[in-house]
Amino acid sequence: PGRVCPYRLRVVHEGGRFETEGLVAPANWRIRLFPSPTDPRDDAERWRAAAETDAASLLERGGALLTVPEIDFDFGMAGPAAVPALAADEAARSMPADGFGLVAETTLVFPPGRWRLRTVSDDGVRLLRDGEVLIERWDRHGATEDVAELRLDEETAVDLRIEWFELDGAATLRFDLERLDD
Repeated sequence: PGRVCPYRLRVVHEGGRFETEGLVAPANWRIRLFPSPTDPRDDAERWRAAAETDAASLLERGGALLTVPEIDFDFGMAGPAAVPALAADEAARSMPADGFGLVAETTLVFPPGRWRLRTVSDDGVRLLRDGEVLIERWDRHGATEDVAELRLDEETAVDLRIEWFELDGAATLRFDLERLDD
């Protein structure tokens, strides 16, 4: 966990040859899931403060603290209860279907190269690398893809942070990585 590992698989058999390549990036995403105290579009600082409170306060306000290996959440219309990785936690399962937020953080070690970071979100999303905003779509929208690119000259540990909110209706949040050819 914590390393971005590109792979290439070649299978040679009596009927021919098969090749595929991809990326394995197991992570330990630390998630803070919480009911939104405000519309984050109007008061993002108050919204972020709710996410940053100490663990006991977050839990007392109906939030949840979890660790998951990937960010791939199709909440549909049901909120966290619809996502098995989150619904295993009682507090997350009890979260409302609308009006909640999520902050996810991890550190990944990337090999050198060019990388595409992609989010798919409904509603608002921010992706930060080491505190620098790479993607910001802090508004109400349907499922929308946003991308950012990184160029790393050497193996680099990168702190990633995703901030995301759900206002109402259907909801989704996904994060993917892709290695780009140089």
